[in-house]
Amino acid sequence: MNKKKSIVIFTFISVLLILGAVFAFIPTFQIGNSVYDYTGYARSIKLGLDLAGGVSAVFDVKAPEGEDLTADEMRVRLDGVKSSMEDLLTSKGYTESVVTYNATGANPTITVEIPDVDDPERVFDLIGRPASLKITKGDDADTVYIVGSKHLSQVGVAADTEKNNGTYVISLQFNKEGTTAFATATKDNVGSNLDIYINGEKLMSVSVSSEISNGQAVIKQGGSTSGGYTYEEAYDMATRLQAGTFCVDMTVRETNILSPTLGTTAIRSSLIAGLVGLLIVMIFMVVFYGMFGLMADLALIAYTELVLFLCAILPWVQLTLPGIAGIIIGIGMAVDANILIFERIKDEYRSGLLGTDDLFLKPQRGSDGKITSQGGPISRGFRKAAVAVIDSNVTTLIGAIVMWIFGSTSIVGFAVTLFISIIVSMFTALFITRMNISLLGAFDNMNNPKFYMLKRNKEAE
Repeated sequence: MNKKKSIVIFTFISVLLILGAVFAFIPTFQIGNSVYDYTGYARSIKLGLDLAGGVSAVFDVKAPEGEDLTADEMRVRLDGVKSSMEDLLTSKGYTESVVTYNATGANPTITVEIPDVDDPERVFDLIGRPASLKITKGDDADTVYIVGSKHLSQVGVAADTEKNNGTYVISLQFNKEGTTAFATATKDNVGSNLDIYINGEKLMSVSVSSEISNGQAVIKQGGSTSGGYTYEEAYDMATRLQAGTFCVDMTVRETNILSPTLGTTAIRSSLIAGLVGLLIVMIFMVVFYGMFGLMADLALIAYTELVLFLCAILPWVQLTLPGIAGIIIGIGMAVDANILIFERIKDEYRSGLLGTDDLFLKPQRGSDGKITSQGGPISRGFRKAAVAVIDSNVTTLIGAIVMWIFGSTSIVGFAVTLFISIIVSMFTALFITRMNISLLGAFDNMNNPKFYMLKRNKEAE
């Protein structure tokens, strides 16, 4: 690559990084004369309870009408409701939501805390207002086929693949007992209707075109031949139906707005501390590794911007103090990866092996495709350090995945940001840093070991 082309690429990278920083923190502004606003992507990251506050709702719980549950049976059902609510909130991007229950005493309760929400009614938009659900024979409410969580296990939204016109359907998933009951309901009512009731009020009537015996069904607006739900309509209806699958009766006792435990001042202080720490690390890299360190600093800036961007756009990220810790660990891993690479390059140059002084010499291959030259210290150093970098990061990734799958709600927030940070740190260290250093090879007057803090052993001179 020639010098002119390298200068153009360096200029492009610098402009890109500057724009990335500007668009990360820029305040909200209107885009031209449109109705759209733009907010800096770093400002768009959803925050957890400890940073942004939120809302909570407390529900009184009792056994469904006609059932007499023991304390152990009630605890099992509360575990199921807790798991269902957590899955529902996580699927909607609120990974830091906290669902707890108190099964002691005669009046069990469930408490739901949702971060970064300022309207208590939003709780019910997300989990649905607890309700009783039943599916009956059309125009015959006394003939009941399906009763809430006894038969129905899950409700969701799916694209209408048959029409393929941008409309959506409501998907129903029945448990084993519900599969049998729904098969009977559809067999007895082919060509007729089934009615769905929420809290004793008829929500909708759905037509039955054939017997359904596999435990899976869809509801289409206007039946099977016409109409179609928009996503918002299907989502709203599915949320209302999902609220009827809880295996206990729940009534709202109270809703509250929660204040953040840290607040805006702490966020600002954390941001300042992070920037100061990043600046110190960047200075350290330049002092100890010269031009190598400067190229790593560019990659570190790219790492920071990429992590912030991904945290803003990925729906399952909700930033809390544990989540910030995951990002900081990622910064450490990114710096560590660069140090491993640069120290390996130093070792290769210090030993004087293969007798080449060309820092940027690439591996050479003969006409038969076999390598005839291992290349210069930079090429050899990157190649040999890559194994250690990948091994150390992959083991950390495995730990993050395990915490993500099996951890509690607060642990999941840490695991998600750690996972993102490690992926980005590997990318920036192995690709962006290497690309930046390769561009230096076009500057002939910079092929000088002193610029990279490289020294030969006396035995190798």
